[in-house]
Amino acid sequence: MIKDNALPEQRPLDPNVAQRNAAAPESSVWVNASAGTGKTKVLTDRVLRLLLPRRDGQAGTAAYKILCLTFTKAAASEMAARINQTLGAWAVMPEDELHQKLTQLLGATPNQEDIKAARRLFAETVDVPGGLKIMTLHAFCQSILARFPIEANIAPGSKALEEADATALMSAARDQILKQAQDEPASPINTALHNIAQTLNEDQFLDLINNMASERNQLTQILQFGADGHYAKTCQTLNLPPNQSADDLITEACRDSAMNISALREACDILLHAKGKKDQERGAIMANFLSTPEHERPQYFDDYKSAYLKKSDGQILASLMGKALTEEYPALHDALQHEARRLYDIGDQIKALTCAALTRDLLILGEAILDRYSTLKAEKGALDFDDLIITTLHLLQGKTTNSSAQSAASWILYKLDSGIDHILIDEAQDTNPEQWQVIDALCAEFFAGQNAHEHTRTVFTVGDDKQSIYSFQRASPEEFARMRGDFEQKVKKSGEKWQNIDLNISFRSTQTVLDTVDAVFSPQNMHKGVGNAPTDHISFRRGQAGLVELWPLCERDEAADKEERDPWAPPITIRESQGGTAQLAQNIAQKIKHWIDSGEILPSHNRAIQAGDIMVLVRARSAFVPQLSRALKALNIPVSGADRMILTEQIAVQDILAAANFALLPDDDLTLACLLKSPLVSMDEETLFSLANPRDEKTSLWQALKNMPQHEAIADYLRTLINVARNFGPYDTLGHILQTPCPADPVSGLRAMSARLGTDSLEPLEELLNAAIHFERDHTASLQQFLHWQEHGTNEIKREMEHAGGQVRIMTVHASKGLQAPIVILPDTLRVMKNPGAKADRKLLWPDKTGKDILLFSPRKEQKYDRYSQISAALEDRADDEYRRLLYVAMTRAEDRLYIGGATGKKKPMEDSWYFYIRGALKDMAHVETLEDGSLRLTGIQSKDPDR
Repeated sequence: MIKDNALPEQRPLDPNVAQRNAAAPESSVWVNASAGTGKTKVLTDRVLRLLLPRRDGQAGTAAYKILCLTFTKAAASEMAARINQTLGAWAVMPEDELHQKLTQLLGATPNQEDIKAARRLFAETVDVPGGLKIMTLHAFCQSILARFPIEANIAPGSKALEEADATALMSAARDQILKQAQDEPASPINTALHNIAQTLNEDQFLDLINNMASERNQLTQILQFGADGHYAKTCQTLNLPPNQSADDLITEACRDSAMNISALREACDILLHAKGKKDQERGAIMANFLSTPEHERPQYFDDYKSAYLKKSDGQILASLMGKALTEEYPALHDALQHEARRLYDIGDQIKALTCAALTRDLLILGEAILDRYSTLKAEKGALDFDDLIITTLHLLQGKTTNSSAQSAASWILYKLDSGIDHILIDEAQDTNPEQWQVIDALCAEFFAGQNAHEHTRTVFTVGDDKQSIYSFQRASPEEFARMRGDFEQKVKKSGEKWQNIDLNISFRSTQTVLDTVDAVFSPQNMHKGVGNAPTDHISFRRGQAGLVELWPLCERDEAADKEERDPWAPPITIRESQGGTAQLAQNIAQKIKHWIDSGEILPSHNRAIQAGDIMVLVRARSAFVPQLSRALKALNIPVSGADRMILTEQIAVQDILAAANFALLPDDDLTLACLLKSPLVSMDEETLFSLANPRDEKTSLWQALKNMPQHEAIADYLRTLINVARNFGPYDTLGHILQTPCPADPVSGLRAMSARLGTDSLEPLEELLNAAIHFERDHTASLQQFLHWQEHGTNEIKREMEHAGGQVRIMTVHASKGLQAPIVILPDTLRVMKNPGAKADRKLLWPDKTGKDILLFSPRKEQKYDRYSQISAALEDRADDEYRRLLYVAMTRAEDRLYIGGATGKKKPMEDSWYFYIRGALKDMAHVETLEDGSLRLTGIQSKDPDR
């Protein structure tokens, strides 16, 4: 039933009651705010209430004693802007209007002192050094370390490393350690590297090192007793015999004393004389093994296991003896089953022991690389983002290597404590354990001893466990709930006031959208991990039109796939993909084109749909994103660039970097060939072939080009480029390439790039120039160093998408957190594997996930042992929970309309997917209509009096 159409029976909604309770400054509050319920307003109101005089006569809190910690810089900027705008308006607002605003904020009639105080607040906050403390936790930690660098054992003036610089330093540390291992063949590092290299490739090894780098706090605890100490603890935890190899276990397992030898020989004799072929084959394998002397059996151990275990996965065979023999000799069948279990357990023990030894090797390498990485950072006087949190945490806990800091930790907390009376935490569900520990340390004195009773000091936390989608940063709903219980206990124990407040009145979405959300998450299997209870949302936008529509799946064109093509035909013909994703991209583009061209009205906004009203959300930046972007641009629909881009993956950037690389090394034939084919020169295939083909082996492509009079203009252009690269830095060289004429265009290289690659090329080229400026600010202005930096760093550009400037936004669900749009389209709603949210090749299980104080490692699927597989399976279940929370976040970005689509590929989609979750919910809802094309539509009609 659509709640929009039942308006006369509903009582007026007043969300201000719950919001005012949350903003009340007399108590500590934990707010569980569902999507769109105005958490930013509550945070802002809380700060304003803290600044104003209290109802009990206490003076307002000084601005410098309030600390607001947000999750992103954008959230901090938005909150600061709202507060400053409000305070500025209060300073000049007519008294009757200000009286009304304060009444609404306070829930009581303000007196003259309140009004005077409100007018003064803007000037008072402006005079505070640095203004209101509204910042990310990383920025706050950086400010603490800047105040206490000696105590934190860091260089004064240390700066925060950008992600690309941190990646480059990590790569340098890795290379240095690998070279050290090569130079010292007898070293433990070389031995460890040799063992790891047999199980992992280079990319996998680098991924593991990066994973270890991101878990340095846990790694430090693991390595308290060294890699050997961790190995001993692992063996103890997994019940493994320490200091034994796999060969030792196999040798022991082959002894007569390790098995029921008499029963097995009897079973062997029965099987050899059985009628069944499989029984005879199994008997032959057993006879060969059992008749061999004990000391020679290990070489036949694998063959012996094949009589009991599957070769594919090592599991026990379903049948170890024919049915008739099993009925005739049940005791012998039981003996075979017992032997199969023994062999399985030995195999699992060997896997575990091998992985434990490899874990020791990995820790030896990881510790060496991370130590070198720390040294390189110290030489630069820099800290990465993880350092900011971990170093601050150790400083507050007195765990730094500086002996004076250990005794000064209490003094530091006192200094910080005396400057902070109220802490506000935004997006608490995204806070990881180390970040919580920093916050907990800051609040340590709030509710302890005399400090708890001198004056009111509060903690205000707002979050939503249903929107916890950052498990890759180790945030979790469980940690969110644990910290709520911890803070509640501390506050109540100190005698202070505590409130748990739930906000479920949405200011963002229409009731039609929210009804669909509630229907999707009402089944028990759906609300598992999503608040662990059915969702219940109420829309403040009463009577406003809403729409939810689920489109039929776009299926792969099987006939086109089977089309016969000449295998020897050159790949020069452009063929449109017949895949379902290509069809879906075209369909979405056509629908958006129709909405805009027809002037379709958004009833709640009383205006025509615009491109900027539309947000397309995907789970990952897959090939579908550029397909949809191209389809939209082909129809002249404005579309924003990617919310993230890796510069070196952009074709325009690759062409410019090819030009710069050629200028440094003209004799590199491949680089020159790429440059000649680029938009800067635009040489065709035949010309390039005629240039490259007749030359001898000793003649470079550059020499051949210079010797051909018909290419004199190109050669002159390249000579100038070489000269510029030798005399100028990265920015000037790139600027020369883009701003001066080139063989393909008499005006500029930039125009040549745009003419051939389209306007899409302009944004990555602009970001490349910005990267050059950034590089020259922190490094020597060397073109060669810049190119190396580009090639070996991630150089991922993150773009803020709050304001798309009238363009369709295409982004991931993670990137859309905190954003909204009148129309949201979810095209990426199918999955064909069990857990798309969890990496199938998960190799490291950290202590906070295992529940133990050891690190578990398995380099390959076939080496996974039972304990590892059990924990990994539990983590996959948690990933499924997050998959559903991700759907909740995606659906609740929609203000008025929500469209759901999907496209099939070669594999059959799983029923356990977003698309089928929503389809099942819509089919069970009243007033859902089925359209001619098979679409399901739920419509909420615009009321004539939307305020009712």
